[in-house]
Amino acid sequence: MARKDFLPDDDAGLVALLKQIVQHLPDFYVRLGITEDHEYVAALFADELAFSHAFRVQRGLTGSAVAATQVKNLLRDGSKDGNKKPMQVHYPEWNVPAPPAVPPGVVGRVRRLARFIRAQPGCTPEMEIVLGLRGRESTTRSVDEAKPKIEVVKRGEHMQVRWGWQGWRKKVNALDLEVDRLDGRGFLPLLTDPNPNAVDPEPLPETPQRWRYRAMYRKDDRRVGQWSDVVEVVVAA
Repeated sequence: MARKDFLPDDDAGLVALLKQIVQHLPDFYVRLGITEDHEYVAALFADELAFSHAFRVQRGLTGSAVAATQVKNLLRDGSKDGNKKPMQVHYPEWNVPAPPAVPPGVVGRVRRLARFIRAQPGCTPEMEIVLGLRGRESTTRSVDEAKPKIEVVKRGEHMQVRWGWQGWRKKVNALDLEVDRLDGRGFLPLLTDPNPNAVDPEPLPETPQRWRYRAMYRKDDRRVGQWSDVVEVVVAA
């Protein structure tokens, strides 16, 4: 089963991942055959300090900006409750010195370190989990797995092909049907059906014949997924 990317898609998650690696990586130096002086390791520790600091500053300034806007609007328009108390905007003071500067590209360097660690003979899946470098197994199905199920039944003077979305409604929007009337021409397009269920417009023959049906899902202008199992039926008026 495919795995999700181990890297979070938000800044807070990246800060947490960096801290997790910094906290646990020294426990595996011996097994990985590395030291804190290794280029990739040293870069990771510097990145953790720099990005965590930048995240705290950005979050603090964002909060201050919201508060400053609220105060500014009150100073301009007045309070709805008639409050006349003097107001003043206070901005945060950053007394914590900034850590050493690092080049842009923290995410790229985290990926580089992850590839390096996985390439070491001493690396194990359990180690990757502790370091936060192993993505969770994905529960998302690929549309390449989409395989419709069809049932063919007689309905009046025609055959009806019953089908459903099989849980793929958000990834497909129609069904392509083909029919082989065993006349030597093989499977030929029958119709594209945007909604279950479909009726074969061919009138039923007077004498019994064998017809075969198959289907594949469609997304806009292309087929996706796999062909259904072929369903063969005996048809007659």
